[in-house]
Order: sequence, then structure tokens, then C-alpha cells
Amino acid sequence: KIVEYIGAYEKELQEIARSIAEFDVYQSCAKISYENRYTRPAITEGGSLEIKGGRHPVVEKNVINFVPNDVRLDPDNMVMIITGPNMAGKSTIMRQVALITIMAHMGCFVPAESAKIPLVDRVFTRVGARDDITRGHSTFMSEMIECANILNNATERSLVLLDEIGRGTSTYDGMAIAWAIVEYIAEKIRCKTMFATHYHLLNLLSAKYPFINNYNVAVDESGKEIVFLHKLMQGGTDKSYGVHVARLAGLPQEVIQKAAMLSKSLEQNDFVHKETLHRLVQGKKDLKEDGQTSIGSW
Repeated sequence: KIVEYIGAYEKELQEIARSIAEFDVYQSCAKISYENRYTRPAITEGGSLEIKGGRHPVVEKNVINFVPNDVRLDPDNMVMIITGPNMAGKSTIMRQVALITIMAHMGCFVPAESAKIPLVDRVFTRVGARDDITRGHSTFMSEMIECANILNNATERSLVLLDEIGRGTSTYDGMAIAWAIVEYIAEKIRCKTMFATHYHLLNLLSAKYPFINNYNVAVDESGKEIVFLHKLMQGGTDKSYGVHVARLAGLPQEVIQKAAMLSKSLEQNDFVHKETLHRLVQGKKDLKEDGQTSIGSW
């Protein structure tokens, strides 16, 4: 009888539940905005995305001195290639841009000194690494499926965030795929994009496309120990400090010494590939494929 009685008011109860849920969202947004000194973003129909002093709303709660960062994406700075060491904060910066954009679209204040957010049709992200055992997909396959979804569905009004694309396969295949994806976005989609990578050769793309710019997350090398500054700076870098991070993780000293020696040797060989790509980007050398000269303006 109770179920039957309540069932007669099902529609009204659902409306009440929706209203309570909506009020809960508004109250939560107001509470965190007031307690954390968030600011009201300016929402625009289009144009540039500008964040001054942006912060990650979750990470800043778990660190003592969170470092804010400025980000600007506009027609002259459409694609950001971000390099820098592990643990420096590349992924955090991209995630906070995504969260600030979503929060602004919700009508919530945002964790930043100021923000101007254009309306976007979607926020696409490819961040982190995971496999899909139930479907038989490796980490790399899962990554490529997500990238395919982004490239096939993103528009010029989308915000795209890509983190370390191509790391799940061989170095050269991974770099080639990452390079091709950036070029596809630059030529076909032309949307606001942040692309974090350890493939430093991707910095060469800024010479080909005026709206692709290089950035790095700064470190301080002045002392005996490398200090991560977590500050986004203009200009690319050719260092990832992977061996340093491995030492911080506690790998045996013998392994660290061997890795440091091998890293220097590999970097010297990598210089040849960098020079070849540089000539290709500058259009000074034709790319030959199957015995025929092609992609002369590549």
C-alpha cells in the first residue's frame, strides 16, 4: 500500500529530486567559490581562451605552495607543444585548463586570478595511460582509439588536451604518430590544443606553423639537486630528466649510472635525426617514398 501510495506521486517526487540536485550543485559551487576565492570568468561566444593565475582545484588542496600558471590559446597561439621533465606539472596544467573551462560552462566561479573562456562544443582529453583487458586492448591500442575519436569528432570550436601521445610503442613509431597528429590538428581541425610530450623533436613544428608555439615547465639546475619549479615558460626544451626522476624513485645507483651513460650516447645519435627533420620542415629536402619524390613541401 505504501508503494502504491507513493507511486501515485512519482512524477512530483522526480521533479522534487531534480530540484534538490540542482540546488545542491548551485550551493556547492557557491561554497567552494567563496571559500577558495575563485573569480567570475568572462564567457565569450568565441575568440581566445585566457587564464591568468590558473590553479587546479583539487591539487592545490593537497600541496602547501601550489604554483599558479597563465595559459592563453588564440589564433596566434592555437597549439601549445609542452615539454619538460616528469613530475614538473605538464599534466596538471592541462587538467586545470580543462577543469576551469568546464566549471565556467557550468556557471561556476573558477580557480584563477582572471579567466576569459570561449564557448566550446566539447572538451577532448587523452591523459594518462591504461589498458582495457575486457576488450583485449593494450595500453597503446586504447590510446589510439581515444585519439581516433578526438581526430574524427573535434571541430574548430573544441578544446583538445593530449598528454604523451605515442609513448606506448617504439620511439620512432610513437614520435611519428605524435607528429602526424599535431599536423592533422593544425591543418584540418585548427582547434585550441595543448600537447604535452617528451618527443622534443616536435618542437620543430613551430618553424612550419606560425600558430604552433613551444613551452616548457621550468626547472632550476643551479644547485646540486634539480628543483621542479612547476612554472609554464615560453620556449621548448630538449631535456626530460628521466634519469633524475628514476634516482628519486630509489633505483639502485648502479642502474642510475648506467642509464646516465646510455642516455648521453643516445642523445648524441638523436642529434642526427633532429637535423634531418629540421631540413624537412624547412623544405630543403624532399621525402622519398617507394622510389618516388613526394611531399616536397612537407
